[in-house]
Amino acid sequence: MRAAATQWARSSHAVTALLLCTIFGGVATDALANSWSQQAANIWAWCAYLFLLFFSREDERKELITCLVIATLGEIFLGFVWGLYEYRLHNLPLFIPAGHGVVFAAAQRITKAMPAWLPYALGAALAPLAAIGGIFGYDTQAALWFGVFILCVMVSRDKRFPATMFLFALLIESLGTSAGAWQYFGRDPWFGLTTVTKPPLWAGTFYCVLDTFVALVAVKRTARVERHGLISAAAGLSAGLRDRGRSQFRRKRCRLHATYVEAVLGPIAGEKQIVETGIARIEPMPSWPLQTKNVALRGLHIRAPVLRVQACHAAGAAGIDEQVPIESVGIGGVYA
Repeated sequence: MRAAATQWARSSHAVTALLLCTIFGGVATDALANSWSQQAANIWAWCAYLFLLFFSREDERKELITCLVIATLGEIFLGFVWGLYEYRLHNLPLFIPAGHGVVFAAAQRITKAMPAWLPYALGAALAPLAAIGGIFGYDTQAALWFGVFILCVMVSRDKRFPATMFLFALLIESLGTSAGAWQYFGRDPWFGLTTVTKPPLWAGTFYCVLDTFVALVAVKRTARVERHGLISAAAGLSAGLRDRGRSQFRRKRCRLHATYVEAVLGPIAGEKQIVETGIARIEPMPSWPLQTKNVALRGLHIRAPVLRVQACHAAGAAGIDEQVPIESVGIGGVYA
């Protein structure tokens, strides 16, 4: 059952059908203007959104959540701060952010079936409309939003996606405006830009901007994950090489004539200390690849046979509290 639902949620045709039912059903229900109509539309839209969220892939779930957040912030800015439109009850209906998520998911799946020439054809069709509206002054918003649409197409990885979203949004906005679920104002309060079409022809650009932000956030997140993966792989490789170097060091350099000498304050427990007078100096001693230690020792190369012969002509220790002259050991020779 879960596998069938997952396959259905990832199908382009199924999600498109869900979108149409959610948009047409939600807008039509809200337009009834009853005391329960908007609540019913909210429940239906959120059920559809949560269904897609639950049965989508992990990367798609992150995009749906990002879309929900950005859509909510965008609706607050465009509707309540900029004042381009208002909803029937002068609020932000809860089915609007969820509906943006459903539209985003449907557009993602439908885009794959769209021809590559779609964004270029749509841009060529919108360009003269924007120019004529700006020249004759009845649609001075056209130049602004046409430029934004072209920018969204340019920065998108799949240039068909903003074009598909534009067409989807224009259909949705036309339905909602005609049903009375929301209305656009003919003049924006900030710049005085005008438009005579309701909804504005450029309402689809709002959706393009929203989804472009979502796509950019997803790209940034993917790049961060890939960079983190490369760093982790490099760290793992470095640790592996270091461990390998240590194991080789222990295997090959574990005898007494090795150059790895560890400085201590006194002799090894149960052993006599043999001290040779000399001036201590700083001398780097390799511990493992790419690392060194500074040990205060004379530059001596001690080989195994030295420890099995009698020490001769040894001088007394200087500056060491634990000195034991070789002659006082009391045995004929010094053995390892």
